[in-house]
Amino acid sequence: MKITQKLFFTLLAVSGLIIIANLSLARWSFHQGLNEFTAGIEVRRLSDLADILAEDYVIEGGNWLWLSDQKFMSLQQQGLGEPRRRKRPLPEGREGGGFQDPRHPPPRNKGPRSGPPGKPFRARPVAPPTALFDVGGKFVIGHDGSDGLGQGISIPVILNGEEIASLTSWPKLKEPSLLESQFSRQQLFTSISIAILCLLLAAVVSWFTAKRLLRPVRKVLDGVAKLTKGQFTVSFDEKRRDELGLLMSNIEVLSRTLEKNRTSKNRFFADVSHELRTPLTVLTGEVDVLKAGIRPFNQQQLVSFEQEIRRLNHLVDDLSQLSLSDVGGLRYSFAPNNLTQCVSAVISEVKNRANTKKIELEFSAKKAIWVNLDVQRFEQLLLNLCNNTLAYTDAPGKLVIAISKLNNKVELSFNDTPPGVSEEECQHLFEPLYRLDLSRTRRESGAGLGLTICKNIVEAHGGSISASPSKLGGLQILITLDALPGEEK
Repeated sequence: MKITQKLFFTLLAVSGLIIIANLSLARWSFHQGLNEFTAGIEVRRLSDLADILAEDYVIEGGNWLWLSDQKFMSLQQQGLGEPRRRKRPLPEGREGGGFQDPRHPPPRNKGPRSGPPGKPFRARPVAPPTALFDVGGKFVIGHDGSDGLGQGISIPVILNGEEIASLTSWPKLKEPSLLESQFSRQQLFTSISIAILCLLLAAVVSWFTAKRLLRPVRKVLDGVAKLTKGQFTVSFDEKRRDELGLLMSNIEVLSRTLEKNRTSKNRFFADVSHELRTPLTVLTGEVDVLKAGIRPFNQQQLVSFEQEIRRLNHLVDDLSQLSLSDVGGLRYSFAPNNLTQCVSAVISEVKNRANTKKIELEFSAKKAIWVNLDVQRFEQLLLNLCNNTLAYTDAPGKLVIAISKLNNKVELSFNDTPPGVSEEECQHLFEPLYRLDLSRTRRESGAGLGLTICKNIVEAHGGSISASPSKLGGLQILITLDALPGEEK
């Protein structure tokens, strides 16, 4: 299953759960509200019935003997669903509803409680089970649902501020009417319809949301697919500030790095083949001349052969050193050493050659500065840098070597005189086989790998090396290393 489909079904499932939860809560709230509404109606009905019973209690002699089941049912039906009826006036001479002579109660009104003549009879709704209890809580008449049927709704029957009885009903025992059932079914059908409609809307929104969210992911996949096919020109038009934007930016950097590495590799192979072809061409030409008998085989020819073979060996050694330093194959033995003494030893080694080439050497450090380094590898680094200056500095020239310490950092600088180097060219000096002008005749037998090896040695020491135009008009090489505590004069 694709991630688009997974995301779609995930969003749809979450939306479906939210819709079901909302509708369930709405349904529960509806039933709660309906129960409260029904309870309010029931309280009003019992209140009206209590008023009627209080009036009839006075009229019928102050007792409940007159109240039969049929009469009680008739009183319950009276006024159901209708406004509360007006109380009947008390008989004359009975102020406050009292009796002048309880032994001679007024005659009972045996007339039927019916509506005005001429009005057709209407079927009234059935009231919930209702019972009348006296002041002591003793059952008088009605439908007693107190035994195991739960708590009902009770309303006191008040006469002259005193409770003479109480009415209790149990609305939950009442079967729902046809109108209530139809209303409940209609609400349920409406809720289900709304749920289906919301689910369909959620499906549409989830699909478009999944497609939109995964659009940059598809672009990233397309970019990675191009990289696997060797197309290292990947770029994204969409600029984002989230994690996907960071991933896109990293892929773009990766594509540029791969393209740069491929270009460097192709150029490296071309330069190596060129460097190997030159001495091989010379050797082949010398051999062909000797075979043709044009030139005699003598000591001069042996010297020429030796020079070209030495050049090949130098190139092979440089390539071996470069490959070992790139893969970390060079062995280092680090120990605290005096950097000033190490530089002085190298200067003494190349001083005669510098005098021959009319290059003045100047070293300004006077204090002992201690650095954790491998003396053999670091001397190799210093020799490469000095030989680079002697090979490409015009005579008469000058090379100034200086050491300075700032806090816990040591800076070792090499500054020489013209010819100079531009800022742009300085960025490529540490690339393998790079020369400032590939078409010019080289002055030495170097293969252009010295500075690359120097960079690997400095990085192995945990430092950094950079090139820039020198104030003396030539090239400046700056090496930065971590200093050790302890400085002697």
